[in-house]
Parts: sequence; C-alpha cells; structure tokens
Amino acid sequence: MWILLTESRIFNEEDPHDMEMAAKFADALSFPDKKGVKQHNAERTEELRKRNPNIYNIKALDLFADGNKFDQRCPDNLIPNNDRFTAGIPSNIQLGVGSRVMLIRNKSLMNGLVNGSVGTVVGLKWTALRDEQLQDEDLPEAVIIRFDGDAGGAYRDLNGYVKIDTVTFEFVGNR
Repeated sequence: MWILLTESRIFNEEDPHDMEMAAKFADALSFPDKKGVKQHNAERTEELRKRNPNIYNIKALDLFADGNKFDQRCPDNLIPNNDRFTAGIPSNIQLGVGSRVMLIRNKSLMNGLVNGSVGTVVGLKWTALRDEQLQDEDLPEAVIIRFDGDAGGAYRDLNGYVKIDTVTFEFVGNR
C-alpha cells in the first residue's frame, strides 16, 4: 500500500497537470523511520533558535497512575525509551514560537483537527502566575497553533488560532 501511494506521487515533468500537482507536494517530507524525523526536527529547531532564542524544552511529566505511589513522579528508568510504548508521546520536545508541529492524535474530526494536521506554534500559554517556563518540568497549559489550510474549524479563535491543551495518557512502564 505504501509503495502504491509513493508511486502515485511520481510526476511527469511534461504534463502541466502533473506539474501543478507536484507543486502541491513541493514541501512534503518522507522519512523511513523516526530517527530521520528526529534528526530533521532537531535541525529545524536549531535553525529556529537562531531567530528565536526562546525555545522551551518540555519534558513529559510521568506520574504513577495507581498503587501506593499514585501521583508521584515516576523515575526515568521505568519509562520506556521507545515512544511506541508511551502512548506515542515522546519524553521531551523542544518548542517555541515558529516551531512547525503535527498532531499525532485526532482532536476533532468534524473540525479537521486529525492525526497529521500541521501548523505553526504562535504561542505557549503557561500558568496564570507566569508567562514563561522556569524549569524543564514546567508544562504549558496549552500550545497555541495556527493550522495550515482549513484545519481547526469551530476551534479557531478570531485570529484563526487553535488552543491545544495539555493532555494525559496512560501507558505501562518498564518493570
């Protein structure tokens, strides 16, 4: 299936319709694995850091979900290294205004906020008591994103931005 989809994106340079379609895919990226994605993201983040030094390192807040340690911080050695085993959520990300992001979970099908929706960070909302991150453990309340195209629908504010709130996921840790 993937090969068929990839081959359907091969364009004939002599066909004007094909070249019009090729222009729509000019910025498309494809990586064979997450290692390539992480490398690409790191390079783009470093480029962004030259224009915007306020890049925040946001570390996941991993807590025990039950038992006698309920709601206590979980040691790093109990967190799987592969995000396939952490509900698809990486242990940390670097974000700042201007970062390009992609949803990895559906938020609202009817508003086009689906897995794969892409946009640009236009702000991070911290707690009411401050307007920036003080430590890597500080999580933003929300990330404000301007999604490409029509994604966002009723979620968009008057400026066309969408607020994506911090969410919680559960997964089984290392034993």
